Amino acid sequence: MKKYNLLKTLGIFFLVLFALSWIIPVGSYSGSEFSKGTTDPVGLFDFFRVPLITLSTFFQYGLVFLAIGGFYGVLEKTGVFSPFVERVAKKWKGKECKFLVIVMVVLGLIASLNGLTIPLFIFVPFLVAVILLMGFSKLTAIGSTVGAILVGMIGSTYGFNAAGYVYNFLKLDMNNQIATKIILFVMLLFLLVMSVTKQAKKELEVKRTKKKESVSETKKKGSKKEASKEEVVVIKEEVEIPFYDPKSKSKKSAVPMMIIVVLLVAFTLTAMFNWMYGFKINFFQELHTSLMDVKIGNYPILANILGNVSQIGYWGYYELSALLVIASLLIGWIYSLKMKDIVDSFFEGAKKMLGVAFYVMICNIIFAVLLNSESGNLYHTMNNFLLGLTKSFNVVTTAISALIGSFFYNDFYYLVGGLSGMFEAKFDANTLPVIGLAFQTMYGLAMLILPTSMILIAGLRYLEVSYKDWMKYIWKFVLSIFVIIMIVLVIASLFV
Repeated sequence: MKKYNLLKTLGIFFLVLFALSWIIPVGSYSGSEFSKGTTDPVGLFDFFRVPLITLSTFFQYGLVFLAIGGFYGVLEKTGVFSPFVERVAKKWKGKECKFLVIVMVVLGLIASLNGLTIPLFIFVPFLVAVILLMGFSKLTAIGSTVGAILVGMIGSTYGFNAAGYVYNFLKLDMNNQIATKIILFVMLLFLLVMSVTKQAKKELEVKRTKKKESVSETKKKGSKKEASKEEVVVIKEEVEIPFYDPKSKSKKSAVPMMIIVVLLVAFTLTAMFNWMYGFKINFFQELHTSLMDVKIGNYPILANILGNVSQIGYWGYYELSALLVIASLLIGWIYSLKMKDIVDSFFEGAKKMLGVAFYVMICNIIFAVLLNSESGNLYHTMNNFLLGLTKSFNVVTTAISALIGSFFYNDFYYLVGGLSGMFEAKFDANTLPVIGLAFQTMYGLAMLILPTSMILIAGLRYLEVSYKDWMKYIWKFVLSIFVIIMIVLVIASLFV
């Protein structure tokens, strides 16, 4: 039953929502005015209806992970991916922890500046393969990749999917509280690096000890040749790496693969970042209009060739999935794969990610209940109660409300957007930057521990790590950064 650990955890969270829906009445805001309604309980029939609604509503997220799996399936088929992973791991031999630090800093920084977490998962299968081949545990692999991305979300500086939403909904300047955000991001990333590398060093030491004991034991039983064989067997048994084939020994250059992967991610992060709403940059909008207006006679040649393509800055997950398919075809063509092999390997790779895609969709089940509620919102009732505990703005109750809200909303857009009108009407404008910071940081913190976090659930399911093991691994770090965030928020509130 360990295989269904994550599903059971999600079921428990859904049962919590089920119980709350029978106890807490729903409510809604009109400006600062709160209207309290009656309870809107989740019924028994909803236990079967809501999961189906969830899968259909959030299909685009699952499609992205299937496309990522397909992309890596093609990479594996070229025979170039696995030898490249081995070369990277070998190059950093003896400097494994430095590699982890670089990974965490780069992923955290990109996430902080850009805010797009799911597209960064394109890097995860490769980085995880290298990290596991180095001898680290699956938990270390998740902590140094997914963990770093989520820390970047907590300390979002210019990321549109976090700081950008605060900026737009609360009508703030993008540089508001930027010094505080930078300081917070640096502190949290430093703590993550210290936490992950501390555990990683222990894992390396355990691995070296086991390796010595294994070689010593086999030497007693037979020749050095037999000892060498036994050592290889032990290492292979310890490492189970998705999309990695230790038998692949292709000597083809990995440079084309590297170029395509880097360009793929760079273009994705550019195309999915809303430059107009983030920085008032309309260059891509003008470029798109100019390209679509290119005509031969009266015939819009580029508009018809390209089809219904969104302008850069407005790309979504369907466009990302299409781009991954195109990149897969390009990789296959460059490495001289037959079309049948490209298609077969793509579907084989997507098949490996089928479980990940399912969990990424179904982890939105609590959010789906709120989205489909027509009579109000029970979180708004809880928020109104918490904010009403004090006569004026209180950063502690605001932070707690944001943390609770993240249980219901795993999409930050809806969390902060649903309350932005109330914040503007109820509180002084000087407090809005702190409110935005509280919601951004608490939301990111919640995504590190809640099984409704799409990128977290994707990482756990990808490596088949239980939610319980993850919590045992991360709880000290989460508690530490919670204390730091609260201290920073309290200090920031003193200057409003």
